[in-house]
This record gives sequence, structure tokens and C-alpha cells, in this order.
Amino acid sequence: MDLGKWNADASRRWSRFLQELSRFVGADQVTYDAAGKRHRRQGLVYFRAVEVQRRGALHFHVLMRRRDGAPLAITVHDFRRLAIRHGFGHSVDVQAVQPGHATYVAKYVAKSSNDRKVVPWSAERWVRPKLRAHKVVRVPFVDETGRQVAERSVIDTRTGELVSPAARALVSMPTFRTWAASWTWGDRMRDVLAAQQHWTLVVAALPIWGMREGEGWAAVRSAVEGWGRASVPDRPDC
Repeated sequence: MDLGKWNADASRRWSRFLQELSRFVGADQVTYDAAGKRHRRQGLVYFRAVEVQRRGALHFHVLMRRRDGAPLAITVHDFRRLAIRHGFGHSVDVQAVQPGHATYVAKYVAKSSNDRKVVPWSAERWVRPKLRAHKVVRVPFVDETGRQVAERSVIDTRTGELVSPAARALVSMPTFRTWAASWTWGDRMRDVLAAQQHWTLVVAALPIWGMREGEGWAAVRSAVEGWGRASVPDRPDC
């Protein structure tokens, strides 16, 4: 396997895996609009941090739950089978969320920020000129110490002129986000924290939390969604 190509494709693989996982556990929410058209909503929400393994492979640490508040129940065997189907490795660790897990996952956000330079990436998407008339060349010059060195520059083959600064004429090297979360949580860490605090308040407000499936979970789901809409309407994930 080309590790660079796998890393570049990891986010797409994750999105497809999440969609199938949501359908597998029955978390998808189906609604119908006024015209009777059917709409399917992916029913899992998550916070995902990236760890860079020693060999340069991207490795995911994920906190996940169902959008409707019901338990997210799946065997490790089924989880691994779905992961492998979407191109991930066979090594998975599935645990019920415990105190301290959020801190454990979050620490990789800062760590992976420092590891971006060691991650292999698909050579097809590395730095290249934006225009066909531009060509990357090495221009020799003498630095302040008197040593002759070569610096990468871009030349316009139509005019023979150097394009300066070169960075503006290049497609920058792709990289990865050190963390990602469900879009309903926002794109800042502060938004994710607010969404998690909201969820905690919802759980604490439900005295019937812990009820097993089949013992009135419809009422629990209704309470979760209703509490979220009434109290914090800008947090639709609950």
C-alpha cells in the first residue's frame, strides 16, 4: 500500500465509514418534507483527533455517540469488519466513554500539529505550478555567508521572467486537520466544548437515563430532543 495515497484519502474513507456505521446501528433519521420526499440524516456525531504513527500513518482517536441519545451498541467484530471494508486496518479499540477519555483524545490535537512534516503524502498532490506556462526551477544565488545555494523559484516560460514570490504561483502541499467534529458542533474548539457541555446538561436532566432499550426509549429520545430545542436551540445535535 502507498502510505502517501492512503493518508491523502483517509478523510474520504472516514466519511463513508461513518455513513455505513450509522446505517448499521440504526441511527439514521428519516424524515419527509411537505412534498413527500424522503430525506435521510446520518445519525452519529463525533469528535476526531489525528495521531501520526511512527511509520507516518494517520491514526484516528474518536469520541462518538448517537444523535438521538440512544446507546451506541455494536460489537468489536462488526466495527472492525466495517472499518476494514473502508480501507482501514484491522487494529481497533472500541470502549465505552469514561471520564478522562476526552482529555486523552484531545492531547493528540497538539501533538499531531508538530508531526505534519513527517507525514507521507500523495506525490500527485504535492507543490506544483498553478499555470501551464509556469515552471519550477532552481535559481542559484549567494547567501549572506558567501555560500552559493539554490532556491526554488517559478519561471514564466512565455516571458522568461521569474514569478515573485514563488509561493503565489504554486499549489501548496496538502495536509490534514489535526481534529474534526460533526458540522453541527461548529469549526472551533470553543464550539465543540459548548456542544459537549450542552450534552452533559441534557444527560444530567434526565432521571430515567440508563433505561434499557425496549423500556421506553422513545420517551427518552423525545426528552433529549425536546430539552435541546427548548433550552439551547442553536445546538441541533441533541
